Order: sequence, then structure tokens, then C-alpha cells
Amino acid sequence: MKWLERSRCGLVVLLLLAGAQAQAGTLVVAAAISLREALQGVVADYESTHPGERIELDLAATGTLLQQLRAGAPIDLFLSADETSMDQAAAAGLILRQTRRDFAGNTLVLIVPRRAPPLPGAGRPCALVGVSRLAIGDERSVPAGRYAQRLLEQRGCWSALQTRLIRAENVRQVLDEVARGEVDAGFVYASDTRIDADRIRVVRAYALQPPIRYPLALVSASTHAAAARAFIGLLLARAGQASLQRQGFIVPGDAAWSR
Repeated sequence: MKWLERSRCGLVVLLLLAGAQAQAGTLVVAAAISLREALQGVVADYESTHPGERIELDLAATGTLLQQLRAGAPIDLFLSADETSMDQAAAAGLILRQTRRDFAGNTLVLIVPRRAPPLPGAGRPCALVGVSRLAIGDERSVPAGRYAQRLLEQRGCWSALQTRLIRAENVRQVLDEVARGEVDAGFVYASDTRIDADRIRVVRAYALQPPIRYPLALVSASTHAAAARAFIGLLLARAGQASLQRQGFIVPGDAAWSR
């Protein structure tokens, strides 16, 4: 039973570290992994204007972050890549509903390796039944995967593609698999394509209805509510929105936002 004792000790250590971290003025922001680069500048701005305070970014698939919230992880601010996950967090009482708002949008795109031959059907979804390996985020936990599923269901070819799907843990894994040439094609966000632009090629972008929106909300159990609100203020300010735009996100006020 030594392994059990070690596991208990490890859990105690993690809880103590989490508590110490919270007391040390660390704001934990759980954000969809597609936001990584866009948030880096906002984090730097916050830490430069709030001496002694630190931001920790918890980056993962939105579904994984939601599981962490449900498990009581010390998270202060939740930035989701879809409305459904935020709805679930609200229904479970995990967020403060009055702080919820959409702060960014995105576009679903189909990508292939840079040197790949043209896809059949010019990237039409149902023409993808001709490919051997199509990567998507796991629709059970990855919003980009759910968006891809919605698109393929609307076009009537979701069932026909089941044997060709390669499910990934998050959208960045899809990007990497396509860039490496491990799959024939994959669905990612337009913002992701800037990360590996020299190794992938965008075949087609798809306008989904309802559109892709990223909501944020303060976590109900946050112990750093004031800091979280200050971070939200920076994200929604001109510099924060410009950071999102540079990475290919759509922000409120853009012409594409209301389409």
C-alpha cells in the first residue's frame, strides 16, 4: 500500500502548493489553448502594471478546463472557446453569470500540409470522404471538434467520415499533425494557422451559424476577484483587442463580428 501513501502525500503537497500559490498573489486564468499567443501580451501588460502580482495561464482544451473547474481547481477566470462549455459552467454554478461576456470570435478552416496535392472537391466537406485521415479535435471535449462536427452534420457527411477521423486532444494537436504530414487534412481555427503558416495551407474557411464565439467569466470560487476584473479590463481594452486581432481573432466592432 506504499503507492497509496505516496499518492496521498502527493495530493497533499499539490493542495498545499495550490494554497500557497493563491496566497502569493497569483491569478490563475484557465483559457482555451487557441488563445495562447494572443494572451501573452495581455499577461505581460498586467504584470508590468501590477508589481508583485503574477498571472498563471492554464491552457488546454476547453472541455478539460471545465473538468478542472468542476473538480475544484484554484481557477479565477475562465476563457472558453465556445458558448456550450460556458453554459455548462453557469448551470453548475461555477461562474458569476453577471461577469460573462463574449470577447472574441474565430473561423473554422480546413488545412492540409503545405506540399500536399489539391484536395478533391476544392475542400467541400463531403468530398473529404476521399481522404484517408482527417484530424479534428475530440468533439467530446474540444470546441473546434464540435464545430467541425456541426459543419459535417449540416452537410450530411458526418457518418460517412467516421472511419477516417483522427481525434486529437486539442486544436493545436490537430495543427501539429497536419503540419507534420501525419494526416491528409484537419479542421482548426483561422487563428491557429498563423502558428505554422510555413508548414500548412488553408484550403477553405467556413462561415458557421451560429458563429464561433469565445466567452469569459469570473469563477465563483475565485479568491482574486479584483485582480481577475483588472485582467478582464486589459483584455477588453484597445491593446488587448489588438493582440487578439493580430493573431487572427475577430473582436466586437469588426465588420465580421455581426455576420
